[in-house]
Amino acid sequence: MSGSPKYTTAGLYAQAAAVAAAARRAREAARRAAEAAARQAYLRQRAQQFVDRLADVVARLDLLDADARQVGVSAAVQTVRGEAGEAARRLRGAATEDAVAFGDRVIVDLETRVAQLVQSVTAGLARKQRQDAVAAVRAQLAAASARVAFDPAGAGEVDGMLTRADSAATDAAFATAFGALTARVAGHLAAAAGHQAAFERTRDAARQETERLKRLLDEAGEAGLDLPGARPARSAAQRLRQALSGGWPGAGALSSADADLRKLHTANGALETELEEWMRRLDRAAAVAAAVVAAAPRAGLRVVPGSFVRERGHLMFRTTRTDDESTLDIDVAAAEGDKVSVGYHGTGTDFRTELTTDGQEKRCDLTAEILTRLHTELAAEGVGTDGLHWEGKPIRETKTHQVRTPQKPRERQQ
Repeated sequence: MSGSPKYTTAGLYAQAAAVAAAARRAREAARRAAEAAARQAYLRQRAQQFVDRLADVVARLDLLDADARQVGVSAAVQTVRGEAGEAARRLRGAATEDAVAFGDRVIVDLETRVAQLVQSVTAGLARKQRQDAVAAVRAQLAAASARVAFDPAGAGEVDGMLTRADSAATDAAFATAFGALTARVAGHLAAAAGHQAAFERTRDAARQETERLKRLLDEAGEAGLDLPGARPARSAAQRLRQALSGGWPGAGALSSADADLRKLHTANGALETELEEWMRRLDRAAAVAAAVVAAAPRAGLRVVPGSFVRERGHLMFRTTRTDDESTLDIDVAAAEGDKVSVGYHGTGTDFRTELTTDGQEKRCDLTAEILTRLHTELAAEGVGTDGLHWEGKPIRETKTHQVRTPQKPRERQQ
């Protein structure tokens, strides 16, 4: 035999062909079964992946929930959480094409909605922080209850800036608006506080000076005095009442009120000096009047009870003569310096007129006699006089006489 390969050709008979076909089918079935098992495992794995991603969705929602409540989207968070839980129950353990297709759809939808919620909550928190900042400024302004009254222009400007800051759509826009707002608020509150302090200082000082004026005028009225200096003081007080009766009058009007306040203070000081001088005169006149009343009975005069009248610096009263009951009115008035003027007006037969070569001359012999006695008795009361004068008396021009303020009465002879 040569060294070349040897072979033979064999043909399969029908039985052998059937066996081969069966083996092929068995192999194909095994492959399909393996492929089906692998596919089912894949689908189950995919479904579980969706379940895991849905758990992440729920965890993100749990972290978002507290902030969502602050900005008012908690209901939307709960809705997404509920849908995520339902989808996880449906996918858990599932291994079907439908389940995976459902998982593909639902996870995309829910994760998109969670991202939108995160964005909404973040924006809401930023907006809430801006609103809280504006609210804090509003609370600060509300605590300054008098700010509008004492700085109305600043109040209007601040209110407009509050609105602009409150409506700022972004953090950058808000930062700009809020910075300008806080600076303006500080200036506004400082201006209002300064205006209020100045107004109240002027108002309180004006009230004190007005009350001081009233006391001085009341005291003058009780003394029967009409002080010439009262008119400018009343005018200044009236202007002050008009300027300060309402709220903040404005810087210019307050400056005018301060000027009137200084005028009223000066006028009150002059009135006080004037009143004190008059009261000293009245005190002297009262002392003389008391001396006249004390000396009158010894001079033959009886003081009529209830006849005393005080008017414009005069102390007036009536007496009657004990010999004929005729009346003699006595007027004690404060005069310049330390002097007191005592005037007399008599009725009855004491006065008579005589013709002389010098013309008509009034004579008061009997009255003069009584008054001379009265002056003598006044000396005993510590009152010195400069004589008796009357209109028509030779050389003299008045029927009044000046007396000196009583010093210390000397003892009268018993």
